[in-house]
Amino acid sequence: MLQYILKASFKNVKLYSLLAAFASLGVLQLVGESGKPFYFIIHVFTLGIAHGSLDRWLFNLSNPSKSIKKTTFYGSYIIVMTIVAGVWWVSPAVALGIFILYSAWHFGEVEWTHIMFEKKFVQQVYSAAWGLLLFASMFLFNAGETLEVITRITPISLEIPKTTMSLNIAVTVVWLFYSSLPILLGWTLKENFSVQIFNVLVLTVLFFALDLATSFAVFFFYFHSIPSLTFELKAIDNSNVKPVSYYDVFKEMLVLSIAPIMAIIAITLFFDQSMFNTLLPALVVMGSAISFPHTIIYSKAAQEY
Repeated sequence: MLQYILKASFKNVKLYSLLAAFASLGVLQLVGESGKPFYFIIHVFTLGIAHGSLDRWLFNLSNPSKSIKKTTFYGSYIIVMTIVAGVWWVSPAVALGIFILYSAWHFGEVEWTHIMFEKKFVQQVYSAAWGLLLFASMFLFNAGETLEVITRITPISLEIPKTTMSLNIAVTVVWLFYSSLPILLGWTLKENFSVQIFNVLVLTVLFFALDLATSFAVFFFYFHSIPSLTFELKAIDNSNVKPVSYYDVFKEMLVLSIAPIMAIIAITLFFDQSMFNTLLPALVVMGSAISFPHTIIYSKAAQEY
């Protein structure tokens, strides 16, 4: 399995991830509403955390002359996470805006950087804007739920905007056209056109058909984490930090992932929905704090590999 991942093209990874996404949604449909909390947990807190647990290896890959020890790396990581959490404490609204911006940058980078010929500033700006269009589509199709989350984690109070089918179609058309620009501008191979456009169409349909939590879970696991993890493993395998055995790599991934997964599962099993809702702001802050250093480290590795 590992050897297949290391040899697979990003195009094939995306196609197989798409098939897996539909299979998982089929299972969810059979289970029903009661399975949604577990679906969200499994897809956000398993591979989502695991692909970020390779950051130490990516850091050493990008800084071969400054190879960092495990304790030093994670100590620094926690300091950065604490600073990010502090921004949320001072101004939740500002922190949320910043969180959306660097998440858009990261999601767009994973989507495009690895299939572009060049990785200049203009391509980075393009990728970040693509990520913002992704959020615009996801949030627009789930406007009520999005505003509910915002009011729970920030002091911002907003009314649910009136959305129309015409607006939804307009955003989709803009996103599709924008996704074709790298091919039209010669930034990537023409053979990538069908996959990228199909991805956007599928995501649009999913955002329209699913609730916000399930929409994000599907995107985050199948459209983001799997391609991201593929790049990370490829980059590590083709570098001077390649491990003698991948046993240590996967053990580190498991250790970092198991605690939050078990905690969230315990909350879901032994407490009612109100407890999960109460913890929602803390979960968002935790996700934001983890994502910031991960985004910086991943971006530096992606620009060099």
